[in-house]
Amino acid sequence: MNESEKKIVEFLKNQAEKAWEKNEPYLLSLAGSDLENNKIEYRTILSGERLKAFAERTQGEDTYKIVRHPHQKARIGILKYDAEFEFDISDQKLLSNKTLKNANENRNLLLLDFLDAISKLPDTDIDSIVLPTRVLLKLAGKR
Repeated sequence: MNESEKKIVEFLKNQAEKAWEKNEPYLLSLAGSDLENNKIEYRTILSGERLKAFAERTQGEDTYKIVRHPHQKARIGILKYDAEFEFDISDQKLLSNKTLKNANENRNLLLLDFLDAISKLPDTDIDSIVLPTRVLLKLAGKR
């Protein structure tokens, strides 16, 4: 690990320790802007590596540890290595199977309506429409 990377690790470790004074993790979602506000050019230093991957790679006994929310994939916290923490899910409203089924049906209807609207366009217009597969998957509720 080079000196610049060590600077990022130290920053994350310090932020985790400060957050732990309030018995909460330092959220990784805050790290990018906090690093930039402290004039640490993490994107340049990491040269393409995502901050999440870097934090996971550098976690350890002498730095910090990563905790994840069990239901919210993007909610990632950084803790002092010796701290114990679990995200509170008791206040979270989990969707019932019926609600999920209705949401999926509505999403499928929206997708079919969208495709129906496109099908009414002239062929030249249809040929010029380019949609990333990821967008279609989101519309269909598959991602």
